Amino acid sequence: MKIKKNIIPIFIWAKENGDANIVDRILVKIVLELLQNNIKITQETINNNELIEVEDSLYNLIKETAQKLVGSNYEEI
Repeated sequence: MKIKKNIIPIFIWAKENGDANIVDRILVKIVLELLQNNIKITQETINNNELIEVEDSLYNLIKETAQKLVGSNYEEI
């Protein structure tokens, strides 16, 4: 069984620390990975959900992408 992690906290952190378009910028950078995994995530999906679980590898990609675009480290709680 693969471990799944919630990506919503990463996007909340990015919105609090990044520019106005940070969520869209993250999604554009990871769109190929999302398509390969048959996952559809939009800004609306992120805003309307408290939990979106993805596999560990995709979680790490989203986290790394967000950190690069925001310019600081995301501290997991």
